[in-house]
Amino acid sequence: MTFNPCMGRAVLETRKLMGGFSKEQPNFSVCELGSQTLSFALDGKPDIKNVPDFYGMLGFTRYESIDLDNKATLQTDLNKPQIPEEWAGAFDLVTNNGTGEHIFNQAAIFEVMHVLCKAGGMMIHVVPWINWLNHGFYNLHPRIFGDVADANGYKIEFMWSNDRDDQSRDNEISLEETKVPPPQAKNIVLAVCMRKQSDGEFAIPIQGKYRYLARGTAVSQSAGRVADAVVDGLRGVEQAVAHRSHDPEVAGASPAPATPSIIKRRPKSVLEGVTPHMIEVMPFPHIIGRLPDDYYRELEATWPKPEEIIPKDKDQGDNKLFQANAATALGRTDLPQIWRDFFAYHSSGDFLAELWRIFGNGIEQLYPPVGQLPKQTAIRGTQPAPWQLDCQFAVNTPARTYGSVRGPHVDNPVEVYAGLVYFPHEGDKTGGEIVLYKPLGAMKFVGKAELSTPRQESKVLPYEPGNFVFFVNSMLSIHGVRPRVPSSFYRRYVNIIGEVGFGLFNLPR
Repeated sequence: MTFNPCMGRAVLETRKLMGGFSKEQPNFSVCELGSQTLSFALDGKPDIKNVPDFYGMLGFTRYESIDLDNKATLQTDLNKPQIPEEWAGAFDLVTNNGTGEHIFNQAAIFEVMHVLCKAGGMMIHVVPWINWLNHGFYNLHPRIFGDVADANGYKIEFMWSNDRDDQSRDNEISLEETKVPPPQAKNIVLAVCMRKQSDGEFAIPIQGKYRYLARGTAVSQSAGRVADAVVDGLRGVEQAVAHRSHDPEVAGASPAPATPSIIKRRPKSVLEGVTPHMIEVMPFPHIIGRLPDDYYRELEATWPKPEEIIPKDKDQGDNKLFQANAATALGRTDLPQIWRDFFAYHSSGDFLAELWRIFGNGIEQLYPPVGQLPKQTAIRGTQPAPWQLDCQFAVNTPARTYGSVRGPHVDNPVEVYAGLVYFPHEGDKTGGEIVLYKPLGAMKFVGKAELSTPRQESKVLPYEPGNFVFFVNSMLSIHGVRPRVPSSFYRRYVNIIGEVGFGLFNLPR
């Protein structure tokens, strides 16, 4: 898009509103919709050769742009934009200079600017208004900016019209309908600057003349209040329905569809999106799922090297298990932030609360003393707390011979729940799948809780990227690992567990 003299003037005026040009001003950030090309030169400023240079001159130290071409810093379709979570509310200035009119989904343009802009930040629109025939999908009118500002609490800092060369400035812009506009020989754009005054979700406006009919009369104000009450009532019903549809006690209820979001948000939890209705009861209560592909790829790309998990003085042996727990992992200064967030959350009280919403009723019925425990948590082994939570990097070393790392067994009786997420090396098809077993007849255990009596395979979790299983631990929660064939692959996964300070069951031996 062309960054022309009209846009230059709009940016300069906005920059003055942001605090002038003193050296003491903080550094600013800007994100533009559309990759921009500077179309003018500044007298005495030969070093200003492109749009980032222009903004840099004004104290903007961060410049981003969004477009589908390879010139932008973020490639995304603005009809259905997906922006990184860390970009939300990150910019002092967001601009739509000659871009939005080429996008069919106009609501997405206004919403993405709202999401990108900080509270207190500015949004500039420079868009076609008069005489632009077949330039884009739309010419926009002043009315839309007035109603968008109304609906979202923006302050309109300026609104003026001009031609692209900054030769036809007109500050007299009305929001009233003009049925017979005067002739205009030039192509005229509308330049609007709005200040976002507070955070909150973007609100789609209703055109003002239909919302209040005729402003200023007692009748119209009364009608406006009634209309607002109806809208609020409908929102209340919508929220009640949404809440009801999420209620696990509603027979046959299924999760309400997620509202589309322009924020490309990284999941916080392995269990995000999981509901109690997804629990499978055979051969024991469990949930099987898979991480979103994008999230998995981010995590897998920064998985630690084997030597960062396996102590140097340890013999790697044959298909031998090594683990690095949450306390160890979070103590590393070089742990990538995505894994730091993963470990911190999955060993936190917030994760326990999330897991409790899924398995809590079952846990309380199975283990009443556990249900009575306060939900005070600590990372396992770091300090006293009723709940000891952990998250572990786990690797099995390469298999030299055909065999299983562990046969059918149950976990430590102090463990209330357990989860496992696979992170296989690309191309690893050498085995090691988790198997859930069903006992056949009376059970007996030997050694370290190994089942010695007959059983049959009930379910297999394929050793594939991002697959996970969570279950409540009991003497029926019998699981094991299928044999691996000899190979050079390390078997990689993450364990997520929650323990209490007493045994939950006694194994028959």
